[in-house]
Order: sequence, then structure tokens, then C-alpha cells
Amino acid sequence: WFGYHKNHLWDNCEHKFYMFGCEQTNNLIVMPLEFLESFLDNFNISTDEDGEINHWHIVIFKDKDDRYTLMLSKPEIREIDITKYLLQG
Repeated sequence: WFGYHKNHLWDNCEHKFYMFGCEQTNNLIVMPLEFLESFLDNFNISTDEDGEINHWHIVIFKDKDDRYTLMLSKPEIREIDITKYLLQG
């Protein structure tokens, strides 16, 4: 899993992407930030001592057929295919 933090340095960028490194396969998932952030309400979160969101939990799976999925935890657990965002190393 990965922890996602919003970064306001990107606010003025026209094209925004978030990259997830897959260590065991040397692959990258390069996902448009708009796509990722459209699911923020569906991810589990960690909060700080004031109850503010510290980061969102991003869970990515790779199955035996080399298909990559993004796990959404709310309102119920489901996975969506993100293989199209894969850059193979």
C-alpha cells in the first residue's frame, strides 16, 4: 500500500500525475491525479491528533495475469482495473 498526501505545489500545474513504484517488478503506475482524487472518499485514511486527514491509503494489487487493480474500501470493498496506467520497466 501507499500513502497519498495532497501537495499544493501542484495547484498551478496543467497536467498532474501521481506515480507509484512497484519494487518487485520495476514497473510504474502513472495515474492522472484527477482520476486518483476522484476516489478519495473511497479510501481508508489516517488522521492526525486533531482529526484532520494526514494521508489516504492507496492499495494496489497485481494478479497472476499481470492485471493491476486499485482497491476502494468504502462504502464496500471493490477493485477497479488500472492496468492502462502501467509503464513496464
